[in-house]
Amino acid sequence: MITVYKFGVHYRWQLPEALRDQLRLAHNLREDLVTLQLAYEQALKDVWSSYPAVAAAEQALAEAELGSEEAAGEVAKQRVAQRTKRIVGPAADALAAARLAAKTARVARRDAIATVREGATDRIGELNTRLRADQKALYATYCQEDALYWATFNDVLDHHHAAVKLVKSKRVAGQPATLRHHRFDGTGSVAVQLQRQAGQPQRT
Repeated sequence: MITVYKFGVHYRWQLPEALRDQLRLAHNLREDLVTLQLAYEQALKDVWSSYPAVAAAEQALAEAELGSEEAAGEVAKQRVAQRTKRIVGPAADALAAARLAAKTARVARRDAIATVREGATDRIGELNTRLRADQKALYATYCQEDALYWATFNDVLDHHHAAVKLVKSKRVAGQPATLRHHRFDGTGSVAVQLQRQAGQPQRT
């Protein structure tokens, strides 16, 4: 069983140097995991784009999304000019049509990918294997060559996997989502393991 305790620290308190080092290492690990994930996603896109049918669907999607952005921009101008959030008429109709076209184009891209997915199985498998190997290599970098505690490494990796799943679920639902890099602001969390010998009382 794992018990989690959270402690808040006042911003004026001076943290021990060892703790600040752990927070920075944990942050850097998160950033490296994001870098690997974004590189994986780009490589995956490159695999799909190598198939002509998918490439054509992607081009149509890009044009449809551009049209949607332009229509949204026109509606925004109309809101300012008319001083209202409720816009009706040609601009609103054009935006609705543009968004429908973009949605249809996304479905067409997914369908195009589905038709070539079986042929791309080996290439995608290689990408997944490489990603796992690169993530595993970070353990040696941070915990063996550097001083990041192993429990914090596992905690960061678990949170990263959860973030990746959340991004995927949002994309499936048609919502825009991606992992992003963040600068280090001195905050974060660490994980520790408290040992207890047999016969000793439970920790409180």
